[in-house]
Amino acid sequence: MLQEVLKIAYDTGGVDSTLARYHTLRDRYYGRAAYDFSEVPLADVGNQLATGGRPADAERLLAFNVEMNPTSSFAKRQHAGVAIFDAYGGANADSGAAVYRRMKALYGPTAVSDAMLTDVGRTLLDKGQPKAAVAALQLDVAEYPASATAFVALGDAYELVGDRKQALAAYKKAQSLDSGDPTTQRKVEELSKKPAKRR
Repeated sequence: MLQEVLKIAYDTGGVDSTLARYHTLRDRYYGRAAYDFSEVPLADVGNQLATGGRPADAERLLAFNVEMNPTSSFAKRQHAGVAIFDAYGGANADSGAAVYRRMKALYGPTAVSDAMLTDVGRTLLDKGQPKAAVAALQLDVAEYPASATAFVALGDAYELVGDRKQALAAYKKAQSLDSGDPTTQRKVEELSKKPAKRR
């Protein structure tokens, strides 16, 4: 598979070698059904690099994917998601918000959406970066104030940093937006019953 060939090229020579190998293979085999030259293989390798601790190389490969597939919303989402995640995880809230706005201006609201920003926040939580997650999700609810999902994710992030009051407020807001969600109802009830911690 093209993904395997590109990953081997990366492991032996870095991102420049990967891009050169892709160009060589595309020039030789495009249209012959030998390799899948859609946006998926480059996205797969880019995401492997991102999760493997190589965010700069991942961003470069994912930006190249957009260049090769300029009409692909999928490729744009993949690039923007990694860039925004990296900005929040590696820098600060201002950098994350700036990258989000730049990507949204570049790719539009269909590619850079509420769901993407919520996913970035959730991924930051999963990676053990709750403060960065709070920052990303605060932007999410500011940009998409009608998103119950974003408020639930923000509540989860506040819980992880130990801010029960803000978590409860976020869950209540989510509940007001989607009163039929039993999980949010349960969280509101649990946090409302818990006594405040003494200092």
